[in-house]
Amino acid sequence: MSALTLDYIPRSQFVDFHNRHQRFALMVVHRRGGKTVAAVNDLILKALRTKKKNARFFYIAPFYSQAKSIAWQYLTDATRSFATDIRQSELSVEL
Repeated sequence: MSALTLDYIPRSQFVDFHNRHQRFALMVVHRRGGKTVAAVNDLILKALRTKKKNARFFYIAPFYSQAKSIAWQYLTDATRSFATDIRQSELSVEL
């Protein structure tokens, strides 16, 4: 498999978040601090590194429309070069 590169350089406050070994994490960051971008890219990194077969990863928000308006564009932009299937109607990306 060829090496994949993400066009993402984490801000200093998110380095520990990305290097954690725990499954769940909490970020206390100010408004417009980059929480969504960090969360989406962490999701992508974890999905690419998993050894589980047919693993599924989710970005969850209180409402479907909220998740779409907040994170969908970040997810599609970050995975466009290597995603095997991007389904706009289902809001799903297959890597």
